[in-house]
Amino acid sequence: MLREAVAAYGRVGTNAYQRERMVQVIYCLIAAINLAERLGSTLELAVACTDLGNSLGLAPVRPLARAYHCLATRTTAHLEDPLMTARVRARAAIYELGIGNWSAGCKDLEASMAFCDRVGDSNVWEEDAAIRSHAAQLTGEFESRHRASAPRFDGGQRQVVLWDMRSGDVMLRCGAR
Repeated sequence: MLREAVAAYGRVGTNAYQRERMVQVIYCLIAAINLAERLGSTLELAVACTDLGNSLGLAPVRPLARAYHCLATRTTAHLEDPLMTARVRARAAIYELGIGNWSAGCKDLEASMAFCDRVGDSNVWEEDAAIRSHAAQLTGEFESRHRASAPRFDGGQRQVVLWDMRSGDVMLRCGAR
């Protein structure tokens, strides 16, 4: 029942975020964390901590944001689940890129992609690759990143997502192993 309550607060928080009601977002995330802490080290706790860290960082309350990101990282370390770690790292990367901390954001995305390679999750890998390609475009390193990261996913059929530098459109290139 606690997991469902945490998920419900997450959904209400997402709805509040889409309506730009940041006080409600933060309230929902704090409530989700309070409930998730009763479950112990779980994905729900790690995700709620990451999301709260992202929200507080954009508020901006960056020291508190870093504290929640650290809590999320420690929580995933206890889980020893590469896919959960990948998801948390990818969420944290969005915040880092959002505040212009390109190196940390790209490092988190690359770590997430490596975890996805390890477990064979092409969906999360593709999302991370798209975000990483966009970050490369914004930092002027698109061509080198394209050559370095396009063929990295090792799981069977892959879809590589690239940003068109001229138009900003997404290009998809599919290929089999």
